[in-house]
Amino acid sequence: MNTNRQIAKWLAATSLVVLISGCSSVCRYPVMELQRLQAGDCLQIIFTNASSQEFREVINPEGDVSLPLFGKLHVAGLTLGEVRHELETAGAPFTRRTVAVSKCP
Repeated sequence: MNTNRQIAKWLAATSLVVLISGCSSVCRYPVMELQRLQAGDCLQIIFTNASSQEFREVINPEGDVSLPLFGKLHVAGLTLGEVRHELETAGAPFTRRTVAVSKCP
């Protein structure tokens, strides 16, 4: 019986690991963040640190937005999370700010 209990614990732990690892890329972002951006979408981008900067940009027909310090950034076809990652990665040499990206309300 002790062996059955050990097997049950092992199966429960393994199932939990599989569930969590299989969900890591999808469950990290709300459903809205999994939608792909397209021309005409309006983005609200907020950089926060000691001071905050907020930008609202409409994605142009070529799929780009223009931001100070970053210049032109191609965002069509990306998710909000991917845009946030791009901005964090591109901005690393300039600043240690937190970046929030959402669709304009």
